[in-house]
Amino acid sequence: MKRSRKVADARKATEVLFSIGVDTREEVDDLVKKVEKAGGVIFAKLGLTDGWLYGMGFIDLDGHRWNALYMEMEKMP
Repeated sequence: MKRSRKVADARKATEVLFSIGVDTREEVDDLVKKVEKAGGVIFAKLGLTDGWLYGMGFIDLDGHRWNALYMEMEKMP
């Protein structure tokens, strides 16, 4: 049976959100600079959530969404 499905246009809909875990806050900060230099768009500014989750979100040149996250596990409730 052949099924045809439309491929999502990543610029109009979120088909998937990729998350990257990093080892330090500095790696998250560095990734922001690299994304901006490469022409990507930051959709979630750098920030700390609940005192233990530091991250940001960006859109690549193809419209795909990514997160970069640093988790301070010792501070996690």
